[in-house]
Amino acid sequence: MSVSDFFVVRRGCDSLRRKLQEEGLPPLVARVLSARNVSAARDVVPPLSSLPPPSALPGMESLCDILADAIRNEKTICVVGDYDADGMCATALAVDGLRQLGAKTEWRIPGRLRHGYGLHKEIAEDAFAAGASVLLTVDNGVSAVDAVARAKELGMKVCVTDHHLPPPILPEADCIVNPRLGADDSAMANITGAGVAFYAVAALRRRLDSPMEMNRFLDLVAAGTIADCAPMDATNRALVGGGLLQIRRGAARPGIAAIARTGRPDLANFSCRDISHSVAPRINAAGRLDESEVAMRCLLAENKRQASRAAAQLSEMNDRRKEIVGEMMAQIVAPLPSAESIVESNPECPPGVTGLVAGRLADLYGRPAVAFAKVNDVWRGSGRTPPGRNLYQLVKRAAKAGGVVAFGGHRQAVGVTVREVEPFARAFEKCCRSDKSENGELSHREVDETPPSSEITKEAVECLNAMVWGEGFARPMFAGAFSVSAKRTIGREHSAMRLRGEGLDLPALAFFRREIADEIIATFSLSVDSYTHRPTAVIETVLA
Repeated sequence: MSVSDFFVVRRGCDSLRRKLQEEGLPPLVARVLSARNVSAARDVVPPLSSLPPPSALPGMESLCDILADAIRNEKTICVVGDYDADGMCATALAVDGLRQLGAKTEWRIPGRLRHGYGLHKEIAEDAFAAGASVLLTVDNGVSAVDAVARAKELGMKVCVTDHHLPPPILPEADCIVNPRLGADDSAMANITGAGVAFYAVAALRRRLDSPMEMNRFLDLVAAGTIADCAPMDATNRALVGGGLLQIRRGAARPGIAAIARTGRPDLANFSCRDISHSVAPRINAAGRLDESEVAMRCLLAENKRQASRAAAQLSEMNDRRKEIVGEMMAQIVAPLPSAESIVESNPECPPGVTGLVAGRLADLYGRPAVAFAKVNDVWRGSGRTPPGRNLYQLVKRAAKAGGVVAFGGHRQAVGVTVREVEPFARAFEKCCRSDKSENGELSHREVDETPPSSEITKEAVECLNAMVWGEGFARPMFAGAFSVSAKRTIGREHSAMRLRGEGLDLPALAFFRREIADEIIATFSLSVDSYTHRPTAVIETVLA
C-alpha cells in the first residue's frame, strides 16, 4: 500500500501562495492557506463587525418580547441547559447575560443518568416550584414536545433556543430560536448552543438599550463552538477568533481563565487546540461524572479565587475520567482490518465516557465508532467519526433496521440508544460499507501537501496553531510513509520517536500509542514541543 491509497492532497495555488508570503506569512502558512483558497490573512479570522445581526435568526423578536417583559416585571427566568461543554457554556452565557441586564434568574442542568439529554417534565416542574415564570432552554428543547407542554400547563412562558436538527413535530413553545429552522445556506446555520445564546443576549441587550459589552461572552462562545466540533464557517471563525483574543489578552472571565491556565499557564499563545484538548475536556468531565454544578460554579465564578477552586476540582474530575477511559480501552480488542466500523459495548462502562471511548477508537483506527453502556434495560451509546464522514446520516440509515430507541446529534458526534447492540452493529457496518462504496474513500481523506523540513520552523508552526480551524476549514494535517527510529515510551500510554521520509526528518509524538511499527503510513499535525521548544510532528492516525 502507498500513501495515494488513502489520501488526496490539497494543492495550493502558486499565485495565492506568493501573495500571502508577500503579506509576511511564513512559507508553510502560505502553503496551507492557499490550499484553502484564502487570498488574504485577514480572511482566516473575519472581524466581529462582519457578523450577521441577531435579527437574522427567526423567532428573535418574540424571544425579546418575552424576556424583556420578564425583566421589567421582575419575573424569574429559569435557564435550562445541557451537561456537555457547549450546553454549560451556553447556560453560563445566558445566566450571566440576563443578570447583567437586570433579570432574576435560576438555572438547571439535567443529570446525565437521572434525566438524560435536554428538557424533561421533572425539570420544568422543578423550575416552576422555584418560582420561574419563564423557562428558557439553551442548546436543547427543539424536540422536547412533552416537557414544553408540561411547562405550559403549569403556566410558564417557554422560550426555546437550540441549534440541533428539528424533528417533524415541534414543541408548542411561545417562541423557538434555532438557526436550523432557517435557510440551510444562512450565515447563522452552523452556530452552536453557545452561539445562539450569544445572539439571544445581544438581541435583548439591543431591545433594552443596554451599554453592556458583548465581548465579555466571546470566551464562552469559543469554548462551546470548538467543544461541539461545529463547522468553522466565517461566522464561527469570527466568534471563535474573538474569544481566543479575549483569552490571550487576559480578558477572559475568571472561570475560563482558570481552566485555561491548568493546561497552559502562559495564555499569550492560547489556541483552538488548547480548548479542544484542555478546556473542553475539563468542562465535559463534570457532566460525564454527573457533577455539572462544579463546572457551572467555575463558569459563573465572580472572582479568581472561586474560579481557581472550581477549576482544580474539574482537573481532578478530568483525571478520574482519563483513568476510567484507560480502563475501558484496555478491555477492547482491536477490530478486524476488513471492518468499516467499530461498535463496542460494555455493561460496566459508565455512560458518561462512551463518547470518549468512541472518539479514541475513531482516532486510532480511522473509521466511525460507537461505544455503548448499559443503562437500565437499554444500551445508551455515543458515536464519533474521523472528518469526512457524516455520522448522523450513517446512524439514521442504520436506525431504519429497527431496534433503535432514539438518536440525535451532528455530522461527527451522535448519541444513540438501542435495545440490543448486535443488530445495530450489523446494520451500522452495512451502512458504513455502503457509504464507502457509494462515495469512495479517497474523498474522505484530504490532507495538506507535505512541506519540506526547511519550512517547518517554530515561527511557522506557532502561526498556524494560532489560527482558527475546524470542520469545513480543516486544521492542517499532513500524511506520508515514514521510517520510525529512536522509539521510547512516555508515561504509560504515549510514545516519542523520530520520523524520516517524504522529505521530512522530525521528532514525533504519538499519544495513547505505546506500540509503533518501524515503517508506517500515518497522518500528523505540527506542534511546538513544550519542553524542547522545537517543531514536532504529532501522529494522529496510523493507517498501515
